[in-house]
Amino acid sequence: MVLSLNYFRNNPHLKKAVTTGFLGALTTFSTFQFELVTMLNHQAIVHLFIYAIISYVLGILCCYLGVKIGSWLNA
Repeated sequence: MVLSLNYFRNNPHLKKAVTTGFLGALTTFSTFQFELVTMLNHQAIVHLFIYAIISYVLGILCCYLGVKIGSWLNA
């Protein structure tokens, strides 16, 4: 732990990528999966599929739009 703290102190961008990026995405994704499993356990199958499909489709659509808008603003 001491070695990683020293390494991150010397590499603040890497620390931000690991702590905010990787760990943030991991907790967000695990919460999403937990919600789906909870719906499955409550046998809310229709809600589960609607929630999953909308989340995945809108997530991909928002990512696509973000890339397009970012490239448009960068041009």
